[in-house]
Amino acid sequence: MRTSEQILEELQGIFIKEFSDSSIVLNDQSTAKDIAMWDSLTHMGLMDTIERHFEISFSLDEMISFKNVGDLRTAITAKLK
Repeated sequence: MRTSEQILEELQGIFIKEFSDSSIVLNDQSTAKDIAMWDSLTHMGLMDTIERHFEISFSLDEMISFKNVGDLRTAITAKLK
């Protein structure tokens, strides 16, 4: 079972690869406004990568409801149980 901290670390690695930006540092309050290339189009690709990495799936409603990385991490944690 992954800890919340491990999920955040894994998410950070995904974000760094997805956006080709090694300076990304995530926390629960991180939003699309904090990452230059994170927009509605890249969000869908990011969600696909996250789903494949964690072997989970989100509904479209879930994908568009995340307000920040903390919401995303909470949803991932719930799906991994």
